[in-house]
Amino acid sequence: ALTNRTLYLQAQSAETDYLTGSGNRFYFEKKFRNAEKQDLWVVQFDMNNLKPVNDKYGHAWGDRIICDFARRLEGILLEKEAIARIGGDEFAGLFYAGDERELVLRLERLQEEIRCTPVTALGKKIAYSFSYGICACAEMEAGEDALRSLIKCADDRMYQYKAAYKRRNPDAADHRGSLCL
Repeated sequence: ALTNRTLYLQAQSAETDYLTGSGNRFYFEKKFRNAEKQDLWVVQFDMNNLKPVNDKYGHAWGDRIICDFARRLEGILLEKEAIARIGGDEFAGLFYAGDERELVLRLERLQEEIRCTPVTALGKKIAYSFSYGICACAEMEAGEDALRSLIKCADDRMYQYKAAYKRRNPDAADHRGSLCL
């Protein structure tokens, strides 16, 4: 029984991000392979302006922001959906929605929730935001490289969103707008 428990814990840790407890890239790829593809969307997330938080408060607070984001992302998941931390402050998600507008509304509600309830650190409120890019599974042909193509598509769109975010929020480019006092 102890050996089985140890093996189970090892298998579980192979699919779990050590910092956030969310899935990792291996978990994400496995979920995609087993996912029903109809109405499936791949979303790439990247946090905006995390560097000034790390610089001003330290990496432990940056990690706290990353964990907060992961928890909030998990809070909007529906059955069969999944998120994974795939890099420092980058996440990927598998979401089901009838159309892009439906998914954008969910993500923008999350954006607003995060904006309205910043994380408190050392007596200051740390506001953060994220950029995202969405790609429908239906946009890509099935096959070995389908996930790689979807991630690239979503990543490209995420960078377009990030550029538009910086145009809408000029202070974001020099990070002055990232901290709320």
